[in-house]
Amino acid sequence: MKMTNVDIAISGGGMVGLTLAAALADSDLRIAVIEGHEPDGQLPDQHDLRVSALSRASERILRRVGAWPGIESRRMSLTKKWTFGNKTALRPLISMPCL
Repeated sequence: MKMTNVDIAISGGGMVGLTLAAALADSDLRIAVIEGHEPDGQLPDQHDLRVSALSRASERILRRVGAWPGIESRRMSLTKKWTFGNKTALRPLISMPCL
């Protein structure tokens, strides 16, 4: 295996790792994303049932790196904060099927 010198090595090609790589893409830094699986560039036929909760701050970051339109165009459910007694919960407002 050939060794490569980089300025930043990002461990993991998930949502956080790839967002960081995208945010640094226009810098002069040499960046490597270290991931155990080669990406195939295709979305799977079956939905991934994992859930990610994203704040408005996360949305702003994802918009800046150009990833938000891809998230919006896939399965997404918006929620609204509501309270019941002294408990706070989230209530689904919209469910969009995967395109």
